[in-house]
Amino acid sequence: MIIRSASSSTGAYRSPWSAPGVGAPAAVTSLEVVIALGATHIIGCGGAGIVKPGFDVGHGIVPTGAVRDECTSYHYAPFDAEVAPHPRALAAIDAVLTEAGVPHDRGLVWTTDAFFRETAAKVARRREQGCLAVDMEAAAMFACAAFRGATYGQLLYAGDDVSAAEWDHRHWDKQTGARDRLLDLALEAVIRL
Repeated sequence: MIIRSASSSTGAYRSPWSAPGVGAPAAVTSLEVVIALGATHIIGCGGAGIVKPGFDVGHGIVPTGAVRDECTSYHYAPFDAEVAPHPRALAAIDAVLTEAGVPHDRGLVWTTDAFFRETAAKVARRREQGCLAVDMEAAAMFACAAFRGATYGQLLYAGDDVSAAEWDHRHWDKQTGARDRLLDLALEAVIRL
């Protein structure tokens, strides 16, 4: 099973679980549904803003954990708990990307629902914590999947850039080739699970 965030939807998939909507509550609602329907091996995929400079649009990012700056994950994991992908899902994603020759980086992501509050100070603080990118769903998805006992991992691609003093859109939402490739790679990772 694959869940693709709405921000990365190319229009090919419009079911509630393949384009779960923007933000943690909408994405987790879809995850809860697919788990209730019997899915146990799930790879999420979508785009993310760059916190650490130097990533081209479309560069692969494999979250190894998420800094929790949203509220949904706290309904699934205690306040002081770290949230991360399932190790088997992380290994499957890494193997698929490596075998396909897709450049990618592993690291923390910062999950926030308040994308208009990605201030320079917050971006700098998250970069100091080791975050590569900012997204709106990963922390909640990791927490929900762990709570429900599902094997879950996430594959992101570098989109807009919030690492500089001014936001750079970089027309990342027009990069359909990167999104389509991401979906194919996520499918391969699910098959490995």
